[in-house]
Amino acid sequence: MSYLPPELRRDPYAPPGERFLRRMEIASLLRRSRRLAGLSFGQVSLATMIDGPALARYERGYQYPSDGRTEHILATISRLTAEGVGDPVKAARAKAEYEAFDAGTGWHAE
Repeated sequence: MSYLPPELRRDPYAPPGERFLRRMEIASLLRRSRRLAGLSFGQVSLATMIDGPALARYERGYQYPSDGRTEHILATISRLTAEGVGDPVKAARAKAEYEAFDAGTGWHAE
């Protein structure tokens, strides 16, 4: 099963501007997936066996993870969610924040 949308797969021949936008979309996908699952940064780092600084660079868009690494992170988040590891309160708060942001209200939960 592929967790990475085809449009976000790495293209070495893409112009720099397109590569930058793709990297930011991957960063947003990783961060959003983790938060909507109610998982902490440490839980994902430990479960994926990716050191914290590298995972932070991926989530912030400072570094472009390989397609395989992105798939691995997303698959791990999915597995942890299925196992019920995440915090439902954090997940609900993140969902409300993202729904408000996507609706354009700019509201953020405290």
